[in-house]
Amino acid sequence: MSIWISGDIHGSIDIKKLSYRRWPEGRMLTRDDQLIICGDFGMPWSGSNEEKYWLDWLGDRPWTTLFVDGNHECFPHLAELPVSDRWGGRVQVYPDHPSIIHLMRGEIYDIDGARIFAMGGAASHDKQWRTPGWDWFPEEMPRVVELCAAEERLETVGWQVDYVVSHCCATRIIKVRFLLRADTTCLSRVVRYGCCLLVVRAIVLVDRRSLRFCPSGVMPARREGSSRRYRVCQ
Repeated sequence: MSIWISGDIHGSIDIKKLSYRRWPEGRMLTRDDQLIICGDFGMPWSGSNEEKYWLDWLGDRPWTTLFVDGNHECFPHLAELPVSDRWGGRVQVYPDHPSIIHLMRGEIYDIDGARIFAMGGAASHDKQWRTPGWDWFPEEMPRVVELCAAEERLETVGWQVDYVVSHCCATRIIKVRFLLRADTTCLSRVVRYGCCLLVVRAIVLVDRRSLRFCPSGVMPARREGSSRRYRVCQ
């Protein structure tokens, strides 16, 4: 089993980075392997034939696709998805595409022994050019009740997690440099102060022993049989 992490795909706009031509390792994965998309999954939105094609395409990939929501999502659609339990937390599975799964806000999951805290949502920087109810929704920002529920769940694990998956850091600490420290306690402090591991347009391998940037591409967050490693690639 392996866990891979990617940034936005924005529906059909950037989904081709998951093709075998651009990510040949994907061909070797199975349903036991997870690809986590860190927000702005963006499908479906209008229900167009193009969206249906790409959802079918992604659903036919050999891996399981997980995602947290970003700010470019059709939140009325997400609200209609059924809620079930998996990996110790609540999820929403796409009924017609059971290998596509939404990780809900504030949930903590145990996936292959890794404790993962999911916190979707973000504020749109392009809100003034978008249309409320069509391509902008106030639900993009977590509600107070969601934040409180997230804190309660984090309290149950002593604010200790292995991975924080979200779409954006808290604005007040986006520039905090300790995000990039190869320190196993770093993520705990990041969680405690309301921050998260920011992943945008990249797929990351995290390595505790060697935190360094590497070329763009699809990289594993955790390989089968390996110890946990934290290396950020973009």
